[in-house]
Amino acid sequence: MPRRIKKITLLHKIHCFFTCILRGLSPIANLCIRLYMANILIRSGFARVDDWQATLFLFEYEYKIPMLPFNVAAILFVMMELVVTPVLALGLATRYAAILLFIMTLVLNYTYQEMSENYYWLLLFGVLITYGGNKLSLDYFLRKKYQCCKKTCDFL
Repeated sequence: MPRRIKKITLLHKIHCFFTCILRGLSPIANLCIRLYMANILIRSGFARVDDWQATLFLFEYEYKIPMLPFNVAAILFVMMELVVTPVLALGLATRYAAILLFIMTLVLNYTYQEMSENYYWLLLFGVLITYGGNKLSLDYFLRKKYQCCKKTCDFL
């Protein structure tokens, strides 16, 4: 075998080795993203509930969500933070939960103030929307348990 082909073969084997390692780490990275975002949003939700009057004040005078009364907007956002976020952390309906939280972050970003961390969060939610819950999620467990047809449940 020529020397050049041997080098290419070795490089290909090294590439495959590292690709396999990174592919194996993907579910862990996905879980870390879900838990990181859940930690932030659940804390925010509990802080809003702890001082409900301040939350109502913020939604009335600061956030000003268009087309929603301030008290309805406050309830919706707190519900998203305290109900949808744990669902996301567990990896149950991951893509749907991530879509809802993506929209919530967009609304806050463009009605209240643009912050660079919001774009970071949007990127992380985009990853979850794109890849779903992965192997370390309830989505994956349920799909395996109930033997869903790949064609109809590929979105999980």
